[in-house]
Amino acid sequence: MVSKQAYQEQLEARLLVMQTEIDQLKVKLRQAERALDEYKVDFDSDGALEEMNEYFEEIRITLYDLKAANDEVWQPLMTGIGEAWNAFNDNLTDIHHRIK
Repeated sequence: MVSKQAYQEQLEARLLVMQTEIDQLKVKLRQAERALDEYKVDFDSDGALEEMNEYFEEIRITLYDLKAANDEVWQPLMTGIGEAWNAFNDNLTDIHHRIK
């Protein structure tokens, strides 16, 4: 049986990986914005938005698993990831509208 502490540490490690992946998606978004501005290339904003929505759902589930393990750790992580998601989603939605 896994201890509560070990389970919490495992969830926190998964969240760190997810935060890194979110940062990588932000880089891809900035690259897409530059490509759109510089070259007016086609960009699958619908696909990118759907991919990010699916990924955020996975993060949300992991965060609620962490909440069950430790509420004090959960709140700041949820707030930080929520803010990052909102900023990313706003930028991607803006790109989506600019190319439609």
